[in-house]
Amino acid sequence: MEQTKAKHRCKRIKVVVKKFFTRGRQSDEKRSKSKVSGEAGPTVGFSVLDIGVLPERGDDVSSDGDTMLNSSNGLPSDIPLSGTVALPLDGDHEGGDVSPPASEEKLLKDLCTQGHEKLIILLRPACALGNDYRLLAAKMGYTNEEIKYLESLREPVKELMTRYDKEGRTIAELLSLLQQIDRPDVVQDLQPYIDSTPFPREVKEREQRTNNNVVQRTVRKSYHAFVCFAEEDKAFVDNLVKKMENKNRNLHLCLPVRDFLPVGSHLETTALAIEQRCKKFIVILSKNYDSSQGAIYQAQIATSLAPGAKEKRIIPVLIDEEYRCSIPRTLSHITYLDYLRQDEKHFWNLLCDTLTRNI
Repeated sequence: MEQTKAKHRCKRIKVVVKKFFTRGRQSDEKRSKSKVSGEAGPTVGFSVLDIGVLPERGDDVSSDGDTMLNSSNGLPSDIPLSGTVALPLDGDHEGGDVSPPASEEKLLKDLCTQGHEKLIILLRPACALGNDYRLLAAKMGYTNEEIKYLESLREPVKELMTRYDKEGRTIAELLSLLQQIDRPDVVQDLQPYIDSTPFPREVKEREQRTNNNVVQRTVRKSYHAFVCFAEEDKAFVDNLVKKMENKNRNLHLCLPVRDFLPVGSHLETTALAIEQRCKKFIVILSKNYDSSQGAIYQAQIATSLAPGAKEKRIIPVLIDEEYRCSIPRTLSHITYLDYLRQDEKHFWNLLCDTLTRNI
């Protein structure tokens, strides 16, 4: 019930504000002209913050004047009229202050590597006054046991800052703590690195520009797999693409000649496509593979991205009987699909299942 009344009161305030907004603005113009001519003009505007609660039409007006209305404008007579009009915002919480958005602060995690290294160098040596990383850790809220654990580490300051970074703390918070432990020298030495640190908004914009740049390098934003092959095996790859990209399976494979856009370095585009645009990597194994520098380069990128999960990401496909005993050591330990010793229909279904598994 009280909330309903409060909402009605807020609506009445809005109506009165709109009614007098134009009058207050016109009064401001007259007052400005009167100041130029030396005359004192009347003040008609008002501040919503000074209004309080307006009585509803038909409410009793007390004789003590607390809610007496000005006959000229319908406002309580004891309200000081000013030239400022503040409109209440829809959705404001009644009875609560609406705080302005906090200014954006630089995050410690965005401090450059050189800045972090400088911080470690300055705080690592034990100080006679005790205001080294241990006192800083205490100011951060670490217990004596946790500080002792840090002391046992080879790089305690690095561990401390890594934890601080992960908490999303700001550089301003760190500087405040450094001032509290009386280390203005650290603050001063860090200042050049802090000045060059981007704000979170700038970091986000840079990441977005980078992602847009990657999108423009390939026809599609994502692929089920990158196909690595020697040019001599193109006939087999064409058949593979036809089988995987038909309407029934509807998969998407990345072929450099077909899917790379003429933007930037071809080698860089290859690396970005394998790493960021393709979920898996098909490598066609035949005697032609060893003589193809492009195929070898692509396979090296794929094997270096996730050494512990090669079997899940990389899919070798053997299509040459003579090459069975010559598979490179970097790929020989990975279970391959044998096109030569399986029924062709079963092989294509198996390849499709492998491409769509765990993605």
